This record gives sequence, C-alpha cells and structure tokens, in this order.
Amino acid sequence: MATENKNLSNYDKNTIPNAKDFRFGIVVSEWNEQVTEGLY
Repeated sequence: MATENKNLSNYDKNTIPNAKDFRFGIVVSEWNEQVTEGLY
C-alpha cells in the first residue's frame, strides 16, 4: 500500500487545500453482495 509505514497523523495542515466550496456525498450500492457485504 502507498501509505504503508507512513504515520498519517503527522501532517502540516497548511499544505492541505481549502475544501470550503467542495460537496461530498456517500453512494451505496448492492450490485455485488460478496463485495458490498464485505465492506462492513
């Protein structure tokens, strides 16, 4: 994985872009029970 051996809790908040105008959503699908049921 790209984040293996990296502590993601250590970061510089000044390098994170402003997401004030972004919109976020969550989409759920049950198209493949073996996959979607394994996610939770």
